[in-house]
Amino acid sequence: MSSPLIRTWISLTAYTPKTNVIHRSGYLMRLSIDLSARMRSWIARSRQRQALSELAERNDYLLKDIGVTQNEARREAEKWFWQQ
Repeated sequence: MSSPLIRTWISLTAYTPKTNVIHRSGYLMRLSIDLSARMRSWIARSRQRQALSELAERNDYLLKDIGVTQNEARREAEKWFWQQ
């Protein structure tokens, strides 16, 4: 079973008349932009969780300032970078 994104990618990379070259290049541009945006958000989320993990270990009073318990902070920090 393939996702709609993979099916679209396959259909766009298959042989098509030259008139679809512009359509394919536009799609590839959007795909690369979407991918880079997703990677940037993953990197940011990873850094935020690392900082939250450090707060959970050291600064209980700062966690109280942002309204998060130590257990909640640890639980959030343990998530993988792609999880929301």
